[in-house]
Amino acid sequence: MAELARETGLGRESLYKALSAEGNPQLSTVLKVAKALGLQLHVRPATQLIDVHEFEAMQSRLGVLEEVYKAEAQITQGEGISHEDAKKLVRKRIKSWK
Repeated sequence: MAELARETGLGRESLYKALSAEGNPQLSTVLKVAKALGLQLHVRPATQLIDVHEFEAMQSRLGVLEEVYKAEAQITQGEGISHEDAKKLVRKRIKSWK
């Protein structure tokens, strides 16, 4: 700790206090300690910007997943319909579009 104090220019006691479990070191202290230990700190954005079209595609995929989730819950609760009944409903809807 004495060598770290010497390399950072900070007092041993203040280093002990800042680096303890209860410590709340200033960023300047953290940077000095990191430099003395041969470390570098890097930061990066917490978010990443995406293209509007990519966002819309993600929303669409999410919508499909939400529908699958709802359908699985309905089947689990005994609210599902048979494959044949589903085909009949689809055919009926398609005919109504014409």
